[in-house]
Amino acid sequence: EEKAKRRLELKARITLLMGIPNEHQLKFNSIKDAKSLLLAVEMRFGGNAATKKIQRNLLK
Repeated sequence: EEKAKRRLELKARITLLMGIPNEHQLKFNSIKDAKSLLLAVEMRFGGNAATKKIQRNLLK
């Protein structure tokens, strides 16, 4: 069971890393778990307040 959890975590991390452009790979390569990696990617590429406001308006 523990081995399966580690394998799923590794798959999730690899999947997230594949979506990052090559020039940014080294910045995120040191992050070891998928949850922290996702948070770091969202912080880095999440956009600014104006783009977030536009996204919220589009979703309405």
